[in-house]
Parts: sequence; structure tokens; C-alpha cells
Amino acid sequence: MKKIIIVEDDDIQVFILKKYLSNLNQNTIKVEFFENGLEAINHIKAHLNTPELLPDKIILDINMPLLNGWQFLTEFHTLEISKDICINILTSSENPSDIEQAKYYNLQDHYHLKPINFEEFKILMMD
Repeated sequence: MKKIIIVEDDDIQVFILKKYLSNLNQNTIKVEFFENGLEAINHIKAHLNTPELLPDKIILDINMPLLNGWQFLTEFHTLEISKDICINILTSSENPSDIEQAKYYNLQDHYHLKPINFEEFKILMMD
């Protein structure tokens, strides 16, 4: 079963993504939602010694309270993680500096703009 973390603080986006999830085969994926980067990074840190509990994929918003997406990535890259975790950015930001920042983390091909439709979401979840 593929484990996916979605880090998103916007209630409307969470509602839409959960609606999309209800149309996917829930037997092949397990999804956890976190409202900000701090909650997500603490979850990952709590499971560093149990790789089977770590996510296979993280879908990350950029603009969030407490710990934004870039701060999350900075902290994430300091962790010693024994598992490959795919990270995708899902954001409404078309700001050139954010797109440039994605290149810094080698995520330029994993930078997706909201709103995302169901077909795009399905591809994002299954790849």
C-alpha cells in the first residue's frame, strides 16, 4: 500500500482533494493530511526509525502557517531518511522566485499549480 502525506492548510483544497480521493481505489493508497509543514515534519521525525511508517510520497503546499513548504523542505533535507520519498509541490503560486526555488530542490518537474482537476490528481497520486 502506497503511503501519501498531503500538507495543505486551505480547507477548500482539502475538501476537494478528499472528494477526489473518494473516487480512487482506496485499497492501494493510504493518505494522511497535515495542516502545515511543522505537523508533517514532526510526523516524519517521529517515524525515522520505522521506515515502513514513512510516506512514499509527500504532496506539499508552499504557503502555509508555522512552517511553510520551503522551510519544510530545508528541514526535511537535514534528516537521515533510509527511504526514497517522492515530493511534489501543489501550489497556487506562479511566482518566479518560487519556481526558481523548486529548481534548487530539484523539484521543477514536480511543481503543480492549483486548481488541479481529477485526472491530474489521479496521475499525481499514482505515479
